[in-house]
Amino acid sequence: MSVHKLYRDMKSQGISLSKDTLYEYIEYLHEAYIIFPVVKYSQSVRVQTQNPSKYYVIDTGLMQPFVPDTRQDWGKKLENAVYLHLRINRQNEDIYYFKNKFEIDFVYNFKNDLYMMNVAFEVNDTLTAERERSGLLEGKQHFPDARTGLILNDWQPALIPNHIQVLPAWRFLIGEA
Repeated sequence: MSVHKLYRDMKSQGISLSKDTLYEYIEYLHEAYIIFPVVKYSQSVRVQTQNPSKYYVIDTGLMQPFVPDTRQDWGKKLENAVYLHLRINRQNEDIYYFKNKFEIDFVYNFKNDLYMMNVAFEVNDTLTAERERSGLLEGKQHFPDARTGLILNDWQPALIPNHIQVLPAWRFLIGEA
């Protein structure tokens, strides 16, 4: 979730709310540990503050008002679960996203290594595979020593090149990967 997207969604539903008020409410939710902001990965604090944050919720059940069809957005729910796992089980509060031309969902340090991970519920078509692969390849150009991987629930092995590590989501979430 991004504040700008939430603002546009609310505006399209006829809800009158200023962006400043929305930011204020978001800050209240952050202070109450209901949502967690993730900033863009950069050495520059200015770049981090000038780019929009992504937000994750403490409980994916809180996403229900925004996604009334429970069969939709499994990818967002899995991404949220991975974020919570990184934050709680890996005890890592310094979690970022990276975006240049493509986006990488999570950039974090673990045991003195830099990790860049994308999350998708399924990769069963070439368009999704290309999007996930391109983000990781672009990240490797900027950070050649980073460990990269895809955390996936379901995928077609033929769509993922051998040089990209695939981590089954269930293994990652129970700490085996």
